[in-house]
Amino acid sequence: MTPPTPSHPAEPSRLPLGLVLTFCLGVALVGLGSYVIQKGLVRRSALNQLSMVADLKVEEIGAWMEARKASALEDSMGTAMALDVDRRLRTGRWSEGGQEQWLTRIRALEGLHGYRDVSLLGPDGALLLSSRGLPSGPDALEREALEAARRATAPFFTSIHLDADFPERPLTLDLVSPLVAMDKGGSRVVGFMAYRLDPGVFLFPLLRKWPMVTESAETILAERQGGDAVFLSELRHTREPALARRVPLTSRTVLAVQALSKNPGLLEGVDYRGIPVLGAGRPVPGTPWVLVAKQDKAELFRPLLARTLGLTLAASAVLLAIFLQIRALLQRRNRLMQANSEAQYQALFDSMADSVFLIGPDNRFLNANRVAVERLGYSLEELRGLGPADINPPEAAPAVGEVLATLAREGQSTFETVHLGKDGTPMPVEVRSRRVVIGGQTVIVSSARDISDRLAQEAEILRMNQLYAALSQVNQAIVWCPTREALLKKICEVMVDFGKFRLAWIGWDDPSTHEVAVVASHGDDQGYLDGMRVRSDDSPLGRGSVGTAIRTGRPSIFRDIPGAPAFQPWRDRAERSGIVSSASLPISQGGAVVGALTVYAAVADVFGPHELALLEEAAGDISFALDHLELDARRKKAEEELRASEARLVRAEGVAAFGNWDLDLETNIASVSQGACRIYGLAHSRFVMPEVQAQVLPAYRPILDAALRDLVEAGTPYDVEFEITRADNGQLRTIHSVAEYDPARRTVFGVIKDMTERKQMEDVLKEREYFFRESQRAAGIGSYRADFVGDSWTSSAVLDAIFGIGPDFARTIPGWMELIHPEDREGMSRYLAEHVIGGRRPFDREYRIVRRSDGAVRWVRGCGEGVLDAQGTCVGLMGTIQDITDSRLAAQENALLQAQLVQAQKMESLGVLAGGVAHDMNNVLGAVLALSSAHLTLHPEDSATFKAFDTIRKAATRGGKMVQSLLHFARKNPTERRSIDFNALILEEARLLERTTLAKVRLELNLAPDLRRILGDPGSLAGAVMNLCVNAVDALGDNGVLILHTRNLGGDRVEVRIEDNGCGMPAEVLEKAMDPFFTTKGDGKGTGLGLSLVYATVKAHGGTVEIQSEPGQGTRVLLRFPAEAAPPVEPQPEPAPGPEALPAPFKVLVVDDDDLVLSSTQMVVEFLGHTPFTAAGGEEALDRVRQGLRPDLVILDMNMPGLGGAETLKELRPLLPTVPVLLATGRVDQGALDLVAAHPHVHLLPKPFSMQDLQKMLRNLPIPSLGGTASKG
Repeated sequence: MTPPTPSHPAEPSRLPLGLVLTFCLGVALVGLGSYVIQKGLVRRSALNQLSMVADLKVEEIGAWMEARKASALEDSMGTAMALDVDRRLRTGRWSEGGQEQWLTRIRALEGLHGYRDVSLLGPDGALLLSSRGLPSGPDALEREALEAARRATAPFFTSIHLDADFPERPLTLDLVSPLVAMDKGGSRVVGFMAYRLDPGVFLFPLLRKWPMVTESAETILAERQGGDAVFLSELRHTREPALARRVPLTSRTVLAVQALSKNPGLLEGVDYRGIPVLGAGRPVPGTPWVLVAKQDKAELFRPLLARTLGLTLAASAVLLAIFLQIRALLQRRNRLMQANSEAQYQALFDSMADSVFLIGPDNRFLNANRVAVERLGYSLEELRGLGPADINPPEAAPAVGEVLATLAREGQSTFETVHLGKDGTPMPVEVRSRRVVIGGQTVIVSSARDISDRLAQEAEILRMNQLYAALSQVNQAIVWCPTREALLKKICEVMVDFGKFRLAWIGWDDPSTHEVAVVASHGDDQGYLDGMRVRSDDSPLGRGSVGTAIRTGRPSIFRDIPGAPAFQPWRDRAERSGIVSSASLPISQGGAVVGALTVYAAVADVFGPHELALLEEAAGDISFALDHLELDARRKKAEEELRASEARLVRAEGVAAFGNWDLDLETNIASVSQGACRIYGLAHSRFVMPEVQAQVLPAYRPILDAALRDLVEAGTPYDVEFEITRADNGQLRTIHSVAEYDPARRTVFGVIKDMTERKQMEDVLKEREYFFRESQRAAGIGSYRADFVGDSWTSSAVLDAIFGIGPDFARTIPGWMELIHPEDREGMSRYLAEHVIGGRRPFDREYRIVRRSDGAVRWVRGCGEGVLDAQGTCVGLMGTIQDITDSRLAAQENALLQAQLVQAQKMESLGVLAGGVAHDMNNVLGAVLALSSAHLTLHPEDSATFKAFDTIRKAATRGGKMVQSLLHFARKNPTERRSIDFNALILEEARLLERTTLAKVRLELNLAPDLRRILGDPGSLAGAVMNLCVNAVDALGDNGVLILHTRNLGGDRVEVRIEDNGCGMPAEVLEKAMDPFFTTKGDGKGTGLGLSLVYATVKAHGGTVEIQSEPGQGTRVLLRFPAEAAPPVEPQPEPAPGPEALPAPFKVLVVDDDDLVLSSTQMVVEFLGHTPFTAAGGEEALDRVRQGLRPDLVILDMNMPGLGGAETLKELRPLLPTVPVLLATGRVDQGALDLVAAHPHVHLLPKPFSMQDLQKMLRNLPIPSLGGTASKG
C-alpha cells in the first residue's frame, strides 16, 4: 500500500451507485410489507398459545389446592381428633401427656405431607400446639382465614405472605381447616388446624415449568394490595425474591396491572422489566390471585425478522455486486495514473534512518519504511494489519490513547515508549508524531528513534549512584550499630532501600554441618527465603552463588539465573520472586570466611566491574566491623565477668556470713571486706588493729595475740574461735577465723565466719535429736540405715525391740532378710531390686516379720529412701519401720463394718428406685385391670370377647404381683401378714419347678413334719424361694442335685436351707453376691437383682440370710425366720358372690395426676352406676370443692406431684368432714397406715384394683349423705 494521494474520480462512477441505492430501497419496502403481514399471523398464534398455557397452569394450581383441602378435611371434619380436642378443651384436661399425643399426631402429618409446620388452634384462634414449637399465634392474615373457614366450615387458603417464624425462607402459604366435631348434638367448630406450606417447594416450581424451550416466557402470580399490584411468585429475569416487586395500578401498560384492572384475557404491554411482551391472564379460582403467562415480543418475532432481513439482504447483495464491478473498472484507471508518483515517494520514505510509520484514521498502519520493517521483524503486509497499540506493551494502552487524544487536539506529540518486535523483543524509542493531510485524507506520520544506548548509559549512572549511596549508608551503619545482629540487619535494609536491589540477605556458615543459615534479610516479600536450604560444601545445594562465595572466599556472580544450571535448586523460588541475577560476597571474621552477603536484581547482567568493586568494598567494611564488634564484645565480657566475680564474692560473703581481712604488719593497718564489715558491724573498711581488737571480748584477746604471734614466728596454723561485741548494735557474736602469713609482703590474710547461728542450730539439733529418739520410742517407730556395699546395717533401740534382737545379732543384709517372714522374702527381694535399687523410688511397703525373741508373726510398715553415690547408684537404704499389727487388725474389722454399711445403703437406694418404678407401673396396670374387669360384666362368659378381657385381667393381676415384689425394696414390712406353712409353700414351688427348670437336675426334699408356722407374705416368700432355686439350677450341670430342707431352731426360729452341689462361688464373688445388679451370668441371662430381692424379702420378715459357698463345693443358702407365736388363724374363704343389689347412685370425686388412671377409674365408676367427677391433682380437687362440688365419696391418689395425697387430705377434711375417702396407693407403708388412723372415714384402696375390688370396697362403705351404705337400693 502506498501513501494516499489526491484523487478525482470521474462523474460516471456516481451514477451506478444512485441506481443501486434506489433499487435497494424498493426491495426493502417490499420486505417491510411482507414482515408486517406475517407479524400479525405470528402474534395471533402466540396469543392462542399463551392462553392455553395460562388455562393449563390455573387448572394445575386449582387441582393442587383442592388436593390439599381434601387432605385437610380428612384430618379435621367429624374425626376422632376433633372429638378429642372438644373433650379436652371442655374438661380443661389438656395435660402434658395429652399434649405429647397430639404433638406426635401433628408431627406425623407434617412429615407425611411435607408441611413446614402444623399447628393446633383453639376455637378462638389461640395457639395450642405447634409441630415445630413455634411461639407465636396467628397473625391478622391468618385470622381472616380462620373466620372465612369458620363461616364456610371448609378449609381456606391465605395468600402468600412473609412469616417471621421462618427467617431463612420467610415465604409462606397457610391452609386453615376447621376442626368440626359431630355427635348427637350436631356439628360444631371446636378448633382449627393451621398447615404452613413453603410455596417454593411445589407452587413456584409448577409456575416455572413451560411446555417448550423458551428464553423469555414465564408464568407469574399477582394480586391487588391497596393501590399496587404485588408479584407473589419468583420472577425469572430478576434476582429479587417473591413479594419484593410492586407496581402501581396506574401503570396501565404493565400486564399484571391490566390483568387485575379488567377481565383477564389476551394482554399486550410491558412486563416488570419494561420489556414489550404478549400475554394471557386468568383468575385463580378461590383466591385473590391472577395468573399471567407472557413472552417477550422480541423472542416471538425474531425468526420472522431474520427471514425477512435475509431475503432483503440477498436482493440488495445482487445489486451491490453489479455496482462494485462498474466501480472497480473506474478505479483501475486512477491507480495507473498514480503509480509513478508513489514510486518516487516510497524511495524517499525508505531512505530515512529512523523508523517511519503512516497511520490512517482507523489507527492502523497505512505504510512503514524499511527501517521500521527491519527493527520490528514484521513484513510490510503484516504491519498494515496492525496499529500503534499492537507494537506497544499491553500496559501502555492508556498512554497510546492519551497520545492519540493529544494529536487530535494539538496536531503533534513527542513521547518515549517501548516497541515490541514480532518476537517480543522490547526496544525503547523516542516517537515524534504529527497529523498531516495527504491526498485529501488526514493521516498521522510518526518517526521512532532507537534510544537503547542512551537509556543504558543513564541506567549505569543511576546504578553507580545507588551503589555509592548504599556504600555510604553501610559505613554509617558500621559506626552506629552496636551489635552484630543490628549491623547485619541494617546492611540488608541499605542494599534494598538505597542499592535498589530486589532482595538482600546474609547467610552464616556452620563449619561442622556446612549448613548456611539466614541471619538477616530484607525485601523478601515473596517468601524466597522461606524454608530455603543452602550449603557451603561442594554439593548441589552448595554450588549456588552463596555456597561458592563461602567455599572459595571470592565473589560469585550469576548474571542470568534462568540459564544457570548450578542455580537449579532455587530456580522456581527465583521465578516466583522475580529474581534474574545475583551476586554473593564473602564475609570474614578473624581472618576466616564465616558467611556471605548476597544481593538479587530483577534484570540480567546488572553486576559489572564497577558494581562488583563497590560490593566488594562493602563486604570488606562489614568484615572489618565484625572484627571490631568481636573485640569490643570480648572486652565487655571480660569486664562483666570481673564485676560478676566481685559481686559473687560479696554475695557469697553475705549468704555464707563470712568475710576476709588483710593485716599489714609494718603499718598495723587492717583492710577488711564488706562481709567482714557486716560481721563486726563496722562502717568502713580500713582500721588500725587496736580498733578491731577492741570489739573482742577481753577473755579472748590474749588467745588471738598468741595465735598471731605463733603464726608469724613459728608458722603455727592460725585457727581460732572467739566472741565479739558488734560495733553497731552491741550483739554478742561467735566468730571463727583462719589465716595465713606472707613473709615476703609482711602481711597476714585471713578469713572470718560468723558461727553464731550455727552454734545455736547445733544446740537446737541436739535437743531435737533427743526428742526424736523419745518420740520414736513412744510411737514404736524404729529407724535404720543399711549399707549394701558394706553388707551391714544399724538400727535404733526401738527397732531392736520390734525385731526382738539384741546387740549380738549379726546385722548383715542376709541377717535382715532372715527376720522377714519366709512367705514375704522373695517378694521383698524383688521389690528392693526392681522398685528401690533399679527404679530409684522410695521404699514404702507393708510386710510380715518373725520376731526373734518369741517367734511371733508381726505386720510392719517400712518407709525409706535410697542412698545414692556420686554416679547415681543406689548403695544403701535409710528409713523407719513401725509395728502395725494392731492397727491392721482394727482396719480389717473396720473394712468389714464398712462393707456391711455400703451393702445396707445399696439396698436402701435400690428400694427407693423400686418404689418409684412400682408407683408408675401400678398406675398403668390399674388402668388395664379396671377397664378389663369392667368389660367382663358386659359379655357372656363363653364368648371370645369375655375370654380376651379375662386374659388381660389375669395379665394385669400377674403384673401387679411382680410390682409387689419390687416394692419389697421400698418398705421394711411385707404387703400382708398371714400365717404360713413354709413346707406347703416349698411343695408348691417344687411342683412349679418340676414343670419348668428341673428336667436336668434331681430335687430332694427334706421337710420337718412339725415345722412351726411363720407370719408373713406368702407371695413375696414364694418369689424368694423361687429365685434361689433358679440360681441353684443355673449353677448345676447335668445330674446335679438340689436339696430343699426345713427345720425348727432353738429360740423360736425356723430355718429354710436351699443347697446344691454345683460349681460354687469364689470369695470375691460371694462378697458381692447380694449387691444389686451384680451378676456373673452372660449378657441377657441375668439382671443381678435375684439375691437382692431375696435379701430384701427376708429382712422385711425379720429374718436373716447366710450364704456358704466354695469353688467346686456347691452353695448353701440359709434363711432363718422368727416363728409365729400365736396359734394360726386359718383364713376364711369369702362367700360366693350372690346377686348384687343395685347400688344407690352417688357422686364420686376421682383425684389422680395420671391420665390413664383418671380416665379408667372414671369409666369404672360409671359402670357401677355412679356419677364421676375428676380432678388432675390435689389443687384442682380443692378448687372444685370450694366452688360448690359436694361428692358423696372421694377416691384420692396418695402419690401426686405438687400437693400430694396426704396434704390434699389434710386440707379436704375441714371442707368435707364426714365424706368417706379411699386412699389409692400401690405402696401400703407406715405413712399410709398413719393417715388412716389419724382421719375418720378414711380407708386404703390398694393399687392396682379391678372393678370388683372397688365394688367390694363400696358394698359396705357407709355413705353419710345417703343415710347408709352404698349397696342399699
